[in-house]
Amino acid sequence: KVAIYRGEPALYLNGKPIPLITYLHYGGETGTLHKQAAGAGLKIYTDWFGASTAGNLGQIAPGVYDYGYFDSYFETVLEAVPDAYFLPHIGVTAPAWWQREHPEELCLFSDGSRGPSSLFSRRWMEEMAADLKRLIKHLRQAPYADRILGYIFYSGYTAEWQMWATWQDASDDFSEPALAAFRDWLRRRYKTDEALQGAWNLPNATLDSAQIPLHDQQRRDTPFLRDPARDKPVIDYLEFTSDGVADAIIYFARAAKEACQGEQVVGTYYGYMAAHGARQPICGHNALAKVLQCPHIDFLMSPNMYAHRELGGTSTFMTATESVKLHGKLWIDESDLRTYLSDPSSGYGRTETAEETVAVTWREFSNVLTRHVAVSWFDMSGGWFSDKPMWDMYAHQLGVAQEAFARRQPFHGDVAVFTDERSQPCFGFSNLNADALTWTIARMPEVGATWDFYLLSDLRRPDLPAYKLYVLLNAVRLDEATRQALMARAARDGATVWLFYAPGYVTDAGLDPAGIQKATGIHVEIQADGGSAAYTIQPGSFLAAQLDPATALGPQSKLAPRPVIVDETAEGLARFIDGGVAMARKRLGGVPVVYCASVSAPVEVWRELARAAGAHIWCETGDGFYTDGRYLAVHAASAGEKTIRLPWPRRVVDVIRRATIADRTQEIRRTMARGETMLVRLD
Repeated sequence: KVAIYRGEPALYLNGKPIPLITYLHYGGETGTLHKQAAGAGLKIYTDWFGASTAGNLGQIAPGVYDYGYFDSYFETVLEAVPDAYFLPHIGVTAPAWWQREHPEELCLFSDGSRGPSSLFSRRWMEEMAADLKRLIKHLRQAPYADRILGYIFYSGYTAEWQMWATWQDASDDFSEPALAAFRDWLRRRYKTDEALQGAWNLPNATLDSAQIPLHDQQRRDTPFLRDPARDKPVIDYLEFTSDGVADAIIYFARAAKEACQGEQVVGTYYGYMAAHGARQPICGHNALAKVLQCPHIDFLMSPNMYAHRELGGTSTFMTATESVKLHGKLWIDESDLRTYLSDPSSGYGRTETAEETVAVTWREFSNVLTRHVAVSWFDMSGGWFSDKPMWDMYAHQLGVAQEAFARRQPFHGDVAVFTDERSQPCFGFSNLNADALTWTIARMPEVGATWDFYLLSDLRRPDLPAYKLYVLLNAVRLDEATRQALMARAARDGATVWLFYAPGYVTDAGLDPAGIQKATGIHVEIQADGGSAAYTIQPGSFLAAQLDPATALGPQSKLAPRPVIVDETAEGLARFIDGGVAMARKRLGGVPVVYCASVSAPVEVWRELARAAGAHIWCETGDGFYTDGRYLAVHAASAGEKTIRLPWPRRVVDVIRRATIADRTQEIRRTMARGETMLVRLD
């Protein structure tokens, strides 16, 4: 089961909490690789059955069931590693034969081609859930039943519950099942044709005739914001797709939990809040809050962030990790780092040497360790880890994880970063979304302050910790209750609030600049045709002490619509490069509020605003920095001396080198090569 251990979610095995570290690879079981992994102490395996585009639940033809492949896999691995445990991936995409027999149930792309089973097909859900239950019944009656901890069920593009067209040139889903599901969704929301006509501003719209928005409507890149006065059909459809994907996940989670009588853990991929860049509005992952409410889900997972994962870069997660934990779910980082043993063309930050791979993997492990989550080391093609330096490192890390797990305490940072999934359908298909979310999160470890990442919908939870800086990245749909809760929290905590772009600008009736003023206390004008998103620091502002006022910051892109600050009572901090105040500071009801009318800010601005808000700055050299107060890691972005300032004196022990650095100190200094990782324990 997954339950709370020392204040945070953890997996319990045979009644005892453990730090979950697993190994997996994709296909071709001989047990050889598992035996190698077991030599490093990795004995929980999360391997795959089926594939993203065609599942395998044991029904190999209509009414014909054969579980021989499943039995063979478990027997083979258990022969190699008799004390192995399993948390297998189970594909619930319809099998190939089913897809051939039911073409009308398949996803339909905008170019007329078909994909796998539609994520909105009721027939698919019902029939695959029945087969999933039958498979789980077989597995629970098998000789190896006591070695299976639970199930990872999956579907969608790359098995991650992404809409099938997320990364395609075409869009989706125009199938009859999707259209029927969309109309049902509209009926639940609007109830009557008159309500739909008013919301869509279309006098002829009806619940029975509503259509899925066309490709050009879904993929429009400008303006950056969709106006509900004219774009509500698209906004509704994009909201529906995430709702529908979440419903499918909840449906299969319930089926799995019923089949195992609640005695095994169940989870899947979801909640990629910072991973999709321009495609975030269309990906189907913007209903994480709904999935987190599901009692049948024990854990969620994703690969580690692909952005900035190269040597000298950072390790971050795709989700709002602290929201996942706040809801009692375990997060699993399925780390598919491309090692020096992977294909040279594998990309995604591939490292060239054993030394580089080990350094980057220690960085990844440090992020897992200090954020108190689980990790699954994904040997994607098989053999990516098959060398002594790799297995020695994994064995070393396992010991560190066990020691840290036994003494861990809840930890939260000084900075709370919020993303608003309700706002995502209001954004266009624009790379500005990557600037606002993907690259902001990918570079957060370089700020040098401690930070947490949440859904905005969790801001009002009473168990949310107190912070010194509250940051809203994309809350264009900021509602009044959340705004009041934000200001009340900040006033209570003596904190600063920082808001980006156009908070509160999008209302059900359309775009309203008064919403920005209400959210920030700062007067703005809207330039409908926009201008540059780039800006420079204003000479004389407190930011100018650390940043060159001549350097253009922010995205070098057009931003339309673009708010411009026109408030003489606010302290100007930055100006757009083509004119107009881009960032300002003002007190609102006694709370310091910083408003950036662009979509993002560089690491140096984050650091100075965090410092001004009272956050402790541990590291100022722009290196990847990770800590939970008991362990601390630095991954060098550049060569040179690194200085880490602790908020209190501690004994410092180098975990990687197994050596004491200092018996008691408040400052750590080390000269590091670019890409080197240091991990220390603070006693």
